[in-house]
Amino acid sequence: MRWLVAVNVIVGGVLALAIFQALNASHEVHANRARNATENLVEGLKDSISAHLKLVDSALLNTRLALGHLRQHAPLERDEVHRVLSEQQSLVPQMESLRVTDAQGNLLFGAGVPTAPRVNISDLDFFRRARDASSDEVFVSEPLESRINGKWIVVLARRMADTEGRFAGVVYGTLLTGHFSAMFEGMALGQHGAITLRSGSLRLVARHTPGDTGPQPVGSARVSAELAAAVKAAPAQGFFVSRTKLDGIERTNAYRRIDSFPLYILAGLATDEFFAPWRVDAAANIALLAALTLLLAGSSALVLRSRTRQYHAQQEVSRLVAEQALMLDSELIGIVRLKHRRITWVNKGLERMFGYRADELIGQSARIFYGDDQTFEEFGKLAYPHLEAGRAFRAPLMLRRKSGEPIWVDASGTWMQGQPGEMVWMTLDITKDKLQHDEVVHAALYDLLTGLPNRRLMLERLKLCMQSCERFTSQLAVAFIDLDGFKAVNDAHGHDAGDVVLRVAAQRMQGAVRACDTVARIGGDEFVVILNDLEERAQCAAILERIRSVVSEPIIIPGKGPCTVSASIGVEFHGPRHTTPESLMTAADEAMYQAKKAGRNRVHGLPARELA
Repeated sequence: MRWLVAVNVIVGGVLALAIFQALNASHEVHANRARNATENLVEGLKDSISAHLKLVDSALLNTRLALGHLRQHAPLERDEVHRVLSEQQSLVPQMESLRVTDAQGNLLFGAGVPTAPRVNISDLDFFRRARDASSDEVFVSEPLESRINGKWIVVLARRMADTEGRFAGVVYGTLLTGHFSAMFEGMALGQHGAITLRSGSLRLVARHTPGDTGPQPVGSARVSAELAAAVKAAPAQGFFVSRTKLDGIERTNAYRRIDSFPLYILAGLATDEFFAPWRVDAAANIALLAALTLLLAGSSALVLRSRTRQYHAQQEVSRLVAEQALMLDSELIGIVRLKHRRITWVNKGLERMFGYRADELIGQSARIFYGDDQTFEEFGKLAYPHLEAGRAFRAPLMLRRKSGEPIWVDASGTWMQGQPGEMVWMTLDITKDKLQHDEVVHAALYDLLTGLPNRRLMLERLKLCMQSCERFTSQLAVAFIDLDGFKAVNDAHGHDAGDVVLRVAAQRMQGAVRACDTVARIGGDEFVVILNDLEERAQCAAILERIRSVVSEPIIIPGKGPCTVSASIGVEFHGPRHTTPESLMTAADEAMYQAKKAGRNRVHGLPARELA
């Protein structure tokens, strides 16, 4: 009877441990999926918003340059200034307005600016910072109400100087906070997910939650303590779980600072929604464990009641052993018993999992499950000190099926007390979850439409290339490419046609570069090419001309016929003034805009004297 009770306790403990470990592993997988989903979502939103802000800043720079040229020849005339403002605003349709002030903060030019009485903005923070600045940079305001139309806006401003370098006012563009809310619509957030844009001081700029149509408290600084602590500890990016102050819903959140702009984008998925499937599985597994525990207890009670009758007791013991064998032969969990790392017993779940019959395994070394000797030895060195000390050991491990196919398992081992050298290992197949995790990692680093590296992976490769370039004598160039005429194709034939153009252009660029080069898509119709290990700059010119030529060839749109686009290319070489990938990228981007201004379908940044 003591033996029977001990067996019941062991079997119940093994089942409880297996179910607990399976649920714990499943919970970790769901938590990782939630984190990966929010981080992927917020990374894409960061790139999109950054691109919008850079377009506005580019319009500010172009406006300031144009007004500077006009001021050199004569005092600024309203018609000429409004022509410049209208031209730049037409290039950035998401910008609500583009306006110019004098040095005292009086609004002089721009759509909707009244001539009398004058509107003065000298008391606003972004104007004061631009006026007092000693360096040239873009200034971003907190969310504020427009003094022209009363709408909530965010302002991007650039300092202007007169011909003698003195402060002459600011040129600024405004973005409606509702523009950002519209950008967030259509994102897969579930019923209670949320996307939020906040200023550098964490004031609310825009927010979108599915089903919430009420007014948003723009300008509110109410945030959770977890968000404030996370941003203080890691200002650039981070992850946290908290209950949102605005609606009281607990979410898994990720945030990113938007490049050089003092803005934060946050994405949150409701934990109740994300973990609902796991809770259903947990309830089912706990119910199963309770049922099995009750079954074992009932069987033991029958044995104890019939112990005075030997024959019936033996029959009852046999029945219990058969029932326990059925439980140990679970199809979900593989169980193997080892003695000095040789197999003495396996259950059917392990036979099914690895494709071996029991008679092929009994007596064999556990090495049969491993892909190589090194992995076998290293895992033993890692696990056995824990087991010999009386502690359970658990770790993910890649093994091999009989067919040679790899299988990822969650392996858990326990030393058998009183049995020298003997242990029990339980394995749970987690291959599907591991593959899903690898797919999420791939989606985080590659563009889904073209299969090219995305901005994140491109910046990592560029950083490595810059480090290599500094150690060796080779040269490095970065080319920023924008497709001319792409918007016209999109407008005329639809987004599906635009996707065809992007895929074909990406394939052609990939075929025009060398194996050591990198072609990446960083958003919209913008591409970046990293030309590594160049022997001379003429080699760069030849490659870029080849790219420009192949991109300009006609592209056949199924059901639409041929269309053509061209490439405006800006190139910058790595040198002492470029200490970060971002500065090299910015210089290449500026060169691309010069190529567009010079007439498009050309390469800018390769002077003939340098090629000579």
